[in-house]
Amino acid sequence: QITAKTATRLGLESLADESLEDIAEAPEYINPPAGDYILRSVSGEIRTYEEDDGTTKQSIRVVIAVKEALELVSDEPPVPEGSLFPLSFQGTKEGLGAFKRELRKMTGEESLPAMTQNEYFQMLETELEFQGRISYRKFKDREFINLRIL
Repeated sequence: QITAKTATRLGLESLADESLEDIAEAPEYINPPAGDYILRSVSGEIRTYEEDDGTTKQSIRVVIAVKEALELVSDEPPVPEGSLFPLSFQGTKEGLGAFKRELRKMTGEESLPAMTQNEYFQMLETELEFQGRISYRKFKDREFINLRIL
């Protein structure tokens, strides 16, 4: 698995008698209500996972944070600023093309510079700010978030 940030493995047994005071609380992953938002990128990574049939697949995962709700479709309350949600792009040529298109929209540029995927992941960590419309779609009895970058 390639990530722009490397996770640090802890020896939890050796920390059992330590205070959690110096550990930052992790933000919540939440599905924001459908509507228009100001958003910012947080990170990107290649994820490897196993399907139910045992085959190994990969995808690109981009984490997005809510900065502000502009207009919601329903009467649901807005989610707190900083709430996170992931976007996934299939590990296929088409998935890479969709990732490239959405990243270009996030930057607001006509085209992206020629860079490696890890450099693009680092770009996502610079907190690109953009507007987006969140909606939901169902596929095989599961609901998926759909983000259209405005």
